[in-house]
Amino acid sequence: ASRVWTLAYSADGKRLASGSADLSVRISDPVTGTTLLVLTEFPDPVYNVVFSSDNRKLFVNASGSQMAVFEAP
Repeated sequence: ASRVWTLAYSADGKRLASGSADLSVRISDPVTGTTLLVLTEFPDPVYNVVFSSDNRKLFVNASGSQMAVFEAP
């Protein structure tokens, strides 16, 4: 298992995003634990994740050097 550096709940509480040292972001259902999406295209560990206030986007910062925006599932 890889070290998790950051966690963020969506505003509605229905999704949990985690960023970790294995260069990935996982979005899960916090009630069931089911993984909804895994993003693995980061060159560095992911230190920050945050959902937009409308729950439609996920902002990801990898090691302070890369910022990316994704459509949230």
